[in-house]
Amino acid sequence: MKNATKILSAVLILLLLFNVYQLIKCSTSPYDQNSIDQNYKVEIGRISGGIEDVNDIDYTGYLLAIEHASKASALSQLTSYHKKSPDTTSRVSEINVMLRDLHNNKKAPKNKEELLNLIQKFSSDPTDQKILNEIFVLLQESLNS
Repeated sequence: MKNATKILSAVLILLLLFNVYQLIKCSTSPYDQNSIDQNYKVEIGRISGGIEDVNDIDYTGYLLAIEHASKASALSQLTSYHKKSPDTTSRVSEINVMLRDLHNNKKAPKNKEELLNLIQKFSSDPTDQKILNEIFVLLQESLNS
């Protein structure tokens, strides 16, 4: 009987230690969330780096922009911004599609400087629906030209 009590006590202590470990691990998740949010913002900002390299002769800069838009799209559902503004984060994947269409149609972006500035602003505040809509307008104008 004493052995059973000792074994049961040992198991309970191990379970308690495991629960404490899980609690500590869960309490560090805001750091992980901050890391995801920061990576998301960085990837959005890097889209402009690829677009900056696009001109009427060379469209390969779109490939870099598409890569970063894809990364941002993949991260969007995991960010805290998705909880605040799910419509905005879910629409980031549309930027990827529009950039791909511009690349395939060999069209340089119209108002490139304005587009680059808007993307940088959006990377600072990824919940701003107004800026995202302006980005879409500029990309659509480029596609329609």
